[in-house]
Amino acid sequence: MFVSLPCEYNVGTFRSLKWFKQYPGDKLNELMTVLLDGNRTEGRLTVELQDKGSKRSVLHIEKPSVSDSALYLCAVEAQCTDFYYPENSKGVRTNTRN
Repeated sequence: MFVSLPCEYNVGTFRSLKWFKQYPGDKLNELMTVLLDGNRTEGRLTVELQDKGSKRSVLHIEKPSVSDSALYLCAVEAQCTDFYYPENSKGVRTNTRN
């Protein structure tokens, strides 16, 4: 038996996706970080990071119990890919894409 928690995000490029768990009145606890497409499993938890074009991840909890009752959050660490320096700036005037 599994519980599946979906996460959708609206960022095109990112460095990592993280899942967190928070009990009422407690701080956020990081559960897992995923850097690449694919699945990652630790104990009863599996994070599925579908290809980045789908902008979706799923946290699967195997054999859920009452102690798993908490707030679950996902977050992506955004990656800047565009830099623009206006012509009136004192820096280099360029538009760079990685």
